[in-house]
Amino acid sequence: MWKWLVAQGPTFNAALITVVTMIPALLAFSILDWLGVGLLGVIGLLIAVKVDLHEDAVAGDMTRMSMVYREQLAERARRDPQQVAAEAQARARVLQVVRLIFGTLAATGFGIRLLSAL
Repeated sequence: MWKWLVAQGPTFNAALITVVTMIPALLAFSILDWLGVGLLGVIGLLIAVKVDLHEDAVAGDMTRMSMVYREQLAERARRDPQQVAAEAQARARVLQVVRLIFGTLAATGFGIRLLSAL
């Protein structure tokens, strides 16, 4: 999925993520007003940060799936460093768009909620 998103370019990514995000944003707005939009933005930011932190991590742990863990570590050692860097840079560009959109949702939702409370 990452490779497909990266191949589309940043403009398409921003449009796609915005359209897909607006459906839950409208639902959150209908249930919790602007507070729901702000909460949706914070949840999206948390998910983006978690994906960014754990994208290249080895799955599982050594105690439960030692064979899978060893195979993943061996595969990681065989990978081309330039390819790994290119994939990480492409993933960072997509996640930057995601963080921008969800950050805007959080700021807008909580900002309008705060202004309406005054």
